[in-house]
Amino acid sequence: MFEGVVSQVLAGYLGRYIKCIQKEQLKIGIWNGEILLEKVELILEAFDYLQLPFTLKNGRVGKWSI
Repeated sequence: MFEGVVSQVLAGYLGRYIKCIQKEQLKIGIWNGEILLEKVELILEAFDYLQLPFTLKNGRVGKWSI
């Protein structure tokens, strides 16, 4: 239940950059305050504004600790 609430909050902040956050991808350390996202897929179009000198074809983050 707590993961569902946190995933909604994270989606509000990170939803521009990452595809749908499933609560199975989310691990929360209550005592140490760590949030761990695993196997997160990026929204490639979200990075177009950076005008990078290369094109992103696929984007995935294995582990993302907040």
